[in-house]
Amino acid sequence: MSSEPFELVPIRVARRPRLPGAVVLREHADDLIDALLAELFIHARSCVRAFGDFHLAISPSPAVEPFLRRLMYDLNYREFPWLRTRLWLVDDYVVPASDPRSRRMLLHDLLVDLSGIPPEQSHAMEADAEDASAAYEARLREHLGWREKGHDRLDFVMLALSPQGGVAGYPRGVQTTRSQGLVERVSGAGGEPDRVSMSMRLINASRMVAVVASGVELRPVLGVMEGSGAQELPASRLAPVGGDLRWFVDAAACEAEPA
Repeated sequence: MSSEPFELVPIRVARRPRLPGAVVLREHADDLIDALLAELFIHARSCVRAFGDFHLAISPSPAVEPFLRRLMYDLNYREFPWLRTRLWLVDDYVVPASDPRSRRMLLHDLLVDLSGIPPEQSHAMEADAEDASAAYEARLREHLGWREKGHDRLDFVMLALSPQGGVAGYPRGVQTTRSQGLVERVSGAGGEPDRVSMSMRLINASRMVAVVASGVELRPVLGVMEGSGAQELPASRLAPVGGDLRWFVDAAACEAEPA
């Protein structure tokens, strides 16, 4: 038996980041998917009971793809009320639908083609059209306008935080052209195309805004979100009025602290 002492290694656990709104922290990314989808499922059924329909808006970035794929094959969500759901795009690149960066086609392939949602209830954003912002805003006003005053808003918005602090199609240092509207054109950053995006005004009027922050590459930007530099990030503009903001964060994205 060795007489050398054992080295005691302190156990470190993920520290819950201090962010505006509520933080849902899970150890593993897989558990995080379950947490968000359970929230979405409950919210959808509740809104259908209360209002007759459910307005879901998604920013279909690569970070949310695992969530959407799970929603399609997990039997726990087979009763999702797709027939009473209206599906909206939060943002899309100003590119043709045939472009691989097109988010309307990504959302179609991930959800529309598999969920059974009636095609007329899935509202693609023709971002490369000349009047894309005005046309999409008019469609939103038309369908949300059927609801009683005060309930004429999106029910659930699913976003992902980028490693640079961007969210909902807004990159760091964003320049917008229609900040008072519901939809606006957003200047591209780092050589990316422009985007057409729902405005922060519309997003912040929603009942629920769920933001995915998963993976070790998100750790630095979550640190910025907790400090004095947060105001430089588009994500810091998320502040629902009369709604809830929830961050879905896994341990990999968090700083560690002693157990």
